[in-house]
Amino acid sequence: MNRTFLALAAAAVVVAAAPAAAGAVGDDVSSARLTEGSSSTVATAARLRRPRGTYTGDHGRLQLNADGDSMPIFAFAFKCGSVTGRTALNDVAITRRRGRYRFSISAHGGITYSDDRSPDNGAIRLSGRFTPTAKRALGTFTVRTPRCGRTGPVEWSARRR
Repeated sequence: MNRTFLALAAAAVVVAAAPAAAGAVGDDVSSARLTEGSSSTVATAARLRRPRGTYTGDHGRLQLNADGDSMPIFAFAFKCGSVTGRTALNDVAITRRRGRYRFSISAHGGITYSDDRSPDNGAIRLSGRFTPTAKRALGTFTVRTPRCGRTGPVEWSARRR
């Protein structure tokens, strides 16, 4: 179903109920005015999908699995000088806020490096949201480690496979 059909269907329900609710048959409520002014919130709520599946992004440097109300794993890589750091977070909660499925977490986790030096424990801040159709996820992360310092906010996006 597409958005236009859902918006028109919602407007038709409102138009059909309006004369009966007003108690008058000859009032000046026109269906054209109701269709033009129909809210996109109805269409957004109708197409909002719960995120499920595996998402990959940033040329394979990011992977997340979503099962509706949490992400069992969120793994990503980031630049740290001349090497690449890699970390993963487990059980990130997904909540429905302001008409979207969103997530946010601040945690400490193990970070490994591509040059095989000893791993570090670093502070990780991750936040993001899913699109209404749950085909994409996007957001930012920040990592702070003793070896690299702060990465600053790094934007990311991923598509469902």
